[in-house]
Amino acid sequence: MPCSEDLIRVLLKDNEIYFIANLQGCSFIRKGIPSSDENIVKDWERQNGTPQFSMCKTGESKPFRLHYNDDTLLGIKSKTDDKITLFKTSILDPVFVDIYKRSTPGDFLVVAQYDIETPAFRLIDIHNGDVIAEKEVGKKSLFTWEQRIFVSRYGHITWYLFGLLIFPITIAGTFTWLMDKYRISYFVWQEQQIQYASIWQRTLASIIDLIIIGGILIIVFMIFDWEKYFIAAGIIPAVGMFIVFVYMEGKWGGTPGKYIMKIRVANLEMRPCGFWSSLSRNLLKYAIEAGVIGFFTIALTERWQRVGDLLAKTIVMKKEGIKARH
Repeated sequence: MPCSEDLIRVLLKDNEIYFIANLQGCSFIRKGIPSSDENIVKDWERQNGTPQFSMCKTGESKPFRLHYNDDTLLGIKSKTDDKITLFKTSILDPVFVDIYKRSTPGDFLVVAQYDIETPAFRLIDIHNGDVIAEKEVGKKSLFTWEQRIFVSRYGHITWYLFGLLIFPITIAGTFTWLMDKYRISYFVWQEQQIQYASIWQRTLASIIDLIIIGGILIIVFMIFDWEKYFIAAGIIPAVGMFIVFVYMEGKWGGTPGKYIMKIRVANLEMRPCGFWSSLSRNLLKYAIEAGVIGFFTIALTERWQRVGDLLAKTIVMKKEGIKARH
């Protein structure tokens, strides 16, 4: 594992042992073996800027390697003279395991870490092949929630979800309020008054569709090794779901999100627009009109249309008024 992602490292220096926790530029250092109930954020010394010790230096661990049997750690084997210190302890799927030789022959300290996002790890103290002590350390998050939002990898996901959901919903609500106040929100067709779908409704419908597609992709990723079969596990299902949604919109006027929001897509004759018109409007939607660009074109056109709607000659309206396509 790259050193930049290692959260817990151990440094043996001048017969002293140091524990170093690091994540994306924030470092915490502790001298001596920590206790089980320590709060790393409060009880360890925080380092600003460059860490005091190199995160890649692991003391005298290099001449040794570990042996596994399923989820059981069986022993420590020397890479130089083939000697092995046998012991046995359970380790449940750790992210990484490191071993550090102590000054007394036959004594080792094993550090097993379980999650690269938190500093939870297990210390296993070995003397002459016997496990003399085991303890869990750092069960709480390395970062406070404020630090996670702005610093950690989870923070990146938080900002992504904020941009994906909160920002467009907020802007859509603002546009909807302004258009309801200053624009005519309906049109007359064959003596029938039909309401345009609001930007708010259209945005929520798109988000619902993306959540459905995302949920299906997660299930597929759980079945396939997506890193090995990225095309089969990711791209093909995503494109397949996109085609299915386009077909539904062209055939019946709506996707699952549009049905939930009670809006429909129709051609200028108030019928479902057909597959090819639906395909063209959706390709433009995700290619050049995602987000605020689409909001402006809807707000400024007479029939509340995006560029894709203008090209496909479609209107998005509330579900009343659309006729079945035969």
